[in-house]
Amino acid sequence: AFCKNEKINSWLYEFMFAVNMFGAIMAFIEPSGINHGILTLTLHAYIWHMLLIFIGLYLFMSKRACMDKGSYKKAITVYLISCGVAQGFNLIFGDKINCFYISPYVQSPLAVFKNIYASCGWFANMVLLILALTIASATVYYIGYFIRIKKYKTA
Repeated sequence: AFCKNEKINSWLYEFMFAVNMFGAIMAFIEPSGINHGILTLTLHAYIWHMLLIFIGLYLFMSKRACMDKGSYKKAITVYLISCGVAQGFNLIFGDKINCFYISPYVQSPLAVFKNIYASCGWFANMVLLILALTIASATVYYIGYFIRIKKYKTA
């Protein structure tokens, strides 16, 4: 909201549409990562993820995201940079946090990935989680793109 650089904004919009929105949808499908023992923390997590879905849909509907086939590269670049920053925080703060569920110190609470973490270790968990999210968010992005193309052809 505070960035006036449209180029930077376009990269962030693609990321928020494809990656954030998909992650937020998945948080409701498999809510182990957002259900906490503290009510206010759980409410915050639910509201936060609802806002991410709303923002993603808003960016799509307002034609700020998902306007061309090649822009998914922007989304995934921002995601990978964010993963690097998140892992930096994980390393600095040790077992106190688990940003993006890729910490080497805290086991993933996510279904399937907690088993991968337990049996194969944090590195395999991190690589497979990032790869899975990359593939899944690409699917979301290109479904949105083809919906947009179909809409333009019929309009």
